Amino acid sequence: MTPKIIAIVGKSGCGKTWVASRMAARFARPLVVIVHTHPDPSYLRQVDRARARFVGVYRGAQPLAASFLVDCVRSGVRYVYVSIYNLGPDEARAWLDSLVPALEAVGNLCLIVDEAHRFCRHEYVPERLVELPRWARSIGIDVVFVTHRLMDLSPDLRTVLTYLVLFHSDEPRDLAECSQRLGAARAIESVVRSLSPWQHVVIDLEHGRRSPVRVV
Repeated sequence: MTPKIIAIVGKSGCGKTWVASRMAARFARPLVVIVHTHPDPSYLRQVDRARARFVGVYRGAQPLAASFLVDCVRSGVRYVYVSIYNLGPDEARAWLDSLVPALEAVGNLCLIVDEAHRFCRHEYVPERLVELPRWARSIGIDVVFVTHRLMDLSPDLRTVLTYLVLFHSDEPRDLAECSQRLGAARAIESVVRSLSPWQHVVIDLEHGRRSPVRVV
């Protein structure tokens, strides 16, 4: 399967994190690493805990080792949930960067960064996390960023996205960015503005103007 770099964009409570977890379930990867900032994300209540491991990261914590991820795969663990709830923004960015070497060493996995707008804004973005999507295809890593607004992600991240999942939005800068990428300003703005609270559109950015826009 060709690795994908995806941004899922929507307001709080619209279901974007649930969509991310459902996407990961469909990806043909033996391991899904979900980094989140919530003490008890709602989607964790639906997890098959027999196939999941939970990691709490505190101040001064060491990054996950590649050997830990390899052991998860060998023992049949499908999901690794990493809570960085106890870290401040700067500490969280540093920890995310320190995680990248383990992901690179293992490969063939899916990384979901929940609440990415807290860590991936312009000059504050983790440097190694930004570079990861640029060559994720060569090591078989899908990367999913879940965020409130598309323009909260740094320009470097936006340029490497292959898919965009949009919930209802009136954010003019987000809509303008989509219009520029697709060359269909009125069409995409009309679709996104008309979505019901639980609907979303899936946009294939890799193929630009030839890409279909699917409403789900």
